Parts: sequence; structure tokens; C-alpha cells
Amino acid sequence: MGGGRPRDAKKVLSNLDNMILAIKATGGYKERKKLRLSDREIDRLCTTSEPAIRKTAVYLVVAEEMLQEPAPSIHSRWEEYQRRRAEYIAELEMK
Repeated sequence: MGGGRPRDAKKVLSNLDNMILAIKATGGYKERKKLRLSDREIDRLCTTSEPAIRKTAVYLVVAEEMLQEPAPSIHSRWEEYQRRRAEYIAELEMK
């Protein structure tokens, strides 16, 4: 992977963390009441949703990066996308 790419992903995830905190800060009793879930179910939903949202942000970074690069040939880049996506996730989870 390139030198600045993991930093770009970290920057996106940092911004995402701030967005998640802002969403949580604006929530409250009235917002939780709209969901019609118990507090425990809402907490469980948050626990599973946040990692999924973070992975989605990484997937977007990888996809945008690949779309800016010329294709190496006429073959499908799906396998390369899967590999690079897994590399980003592994590198970000290690730190």
C-alpha cells in the first residue's frame, strides 16, 4: 500500500468518529422513544452499527482510490478491491 493511503483512511475514520459523537449528542429520550426499542436493544444496535459504518467508510476510501487509478487491464478489479479492502481493515484494526 502507498505511503499516504492509510493516513487518508484514518482521517476519514476520525471524521466519522466525530460525526457519530455528534449524532449521539443530539439524541436523547425523545429520539430513543421514536425507535420503539428498549435501551438495551438500542445499545446493542449501536454496538453493531458503528463498526459497520466504519467499514463502509474504509470501503468507500478504497473504491474511490481505485476509481482514480487506471485499470491494469480489461479484467475485473473485484478481486483487487476485495484484497485491498481487507488490507486496509487489517492495518487499521492492528493500531
